Amino acid sequence: MEHGIIQIRKCNTNLKETVAHAVFQVYKKAEKKNIYIEIQELPNLEKAIPHDTNWICESIYNLLDNSIKYSLYGSKILITMTNNEMFTEICVEDFGIGIREGEENKIFQRFYRGDNAAGQEGYGMGLYITRDIIQKHDGFLRVRRKKQGLSIIVLPLRLDGRTVDTQFLELLLQTLGLAEKRFQMPNTLSGGQQQRVAIARALITRPAVVLADEPTGNLDSRTSLAVISLMKSLSEKFHQTLIAVTHSHEIAQMADQIIRIEDGKICGEE
Repeated sequence: MEHGIIQIRKCNTNLKETVAHAVFQVYKKAEKKNIYIEIQELPNLEKAIPHDTNWICESIYNLLDNSIKYSLYGSKILITMTNNEMFTEICVEDFGIGIREGEENKIFQRFYRGDNAAGQEGYGMGLYITRDIIQKHDGFLRVRRKKQGLSIIVLPLRLDGRTVDTQFLELLLQTLGLAEKRFQMPNTLSGGQQQRVAIARALITRPAVVLADEPTGNLDSRTSLAVISLMKSLSEKFHQTLIAVTHSHEIAQMADQIIRIEDGKICGEE
């Protein structure tokens, strides 16, 4: 990985065909354990989506290979594909032995072998490589522990084909104090950190209009002023309209226009 082995070359290709090819590659392994692989997808996924077919196929193969390895004989693996206005989401869900609490971040480390993996073949590289592939597609992986099994969600593929502005992303992370948290799972973040993540998600696409309901509600005063200053400067730079609801008089004074509301009615404007 350090020597640039993974080189991404995106082309507009049907994602369902890429996932189907990965399923075909693990079919024999699944058949030996009588494991049924089911694919569920939205009908509008017929649209071509920019991605590197070989590397995305490799990443899905790694997830499926892990699921088969740690699933019981006669169980099932469910692949769900959905999308929204920005991303396509691929979820690989199994009903196997799962992982222990606290291993959600560790399983993507190189050579990591979980406590439940004792006696199973492998070197702890598959998920590490998968995360690298997805990150090079400007995406990320999210893990959900279940009572039985594991769910790994992949969010790598932008429907509009745009790439993430990494310099702008770095600016957001540094300003919001999230640079050291970029690979953390949501359940490991504090309430204030989760709110800052929501702010970053709202700003990263540079929308024409930003609607912010108490954007600094769970932040300390220093971070609050830094966040509002960032949002204001970005709205000016990128000609955005920023509409914020706040109870903070100090923050309100930073606005170009203030509309005061009491009991659901406009009672003043300045």
